[in-house]
Parts: sequence; C-alpha cells; structure tokens
Amino acid sequence: MRRIEIRPSARKHGISDDRIRYVMEHCVLPLDGRRWPGQTVYLAPDQYGNPLEVVSVTDDDGVIWAVHAMRLRPAYESDYVEVNGHR
Repeated sequence: MRRIEIRPSARKHGISDDRIRYVMEHCVLPLDGRRWPGQTVYLAPDQYGNPLEVVSVTDDDGVIWAVHAMRLRPAYESDYVEVNGHR
C-alpha cells in the first residue's frame, strides 16, 4: 500500500491514527469516487470491531491523505453491509 498520512480533520471525531490506518489497510473494497469524485471511502471495522467510515484523497505524488474518520453513519450502512457482508 502507498504511504498514508492523516490530516487533523480526520481526528475531529476522536478516531485514533491507528484505527484510521487499520480501516484503510484492511478494507476489502474501498469505494473510489462513489459519492465524491476524487475521494475514496473505506467502510470497515477497526481492530476492535467498531464499524467506521474513513474518507481519503490522493495527491499528485501518490500519498493517500485520510481527511475524515468517524463511526459509521446510517447513510453508509447499506454500503457497509455490501462490502463486509454484515453490520
């Protein structure tokens, strides 16, 4: 996987860097540009089994920047189930 960096905005909801990286590294099927062009959405449980949503952008050098992370919202529940097979 390419280098992952975390913007302060991704920490706004109290999700730790370790949990953010875990979700990004273990997400089975990241959703590229599905909701917002140029962004990737990762829907996966963290290492403790908590369902999270993480959003990233990739810069011109290929660095992946996590820009948003929080507990899974209802808007993503059906996508989460589709990607992970359960909630």
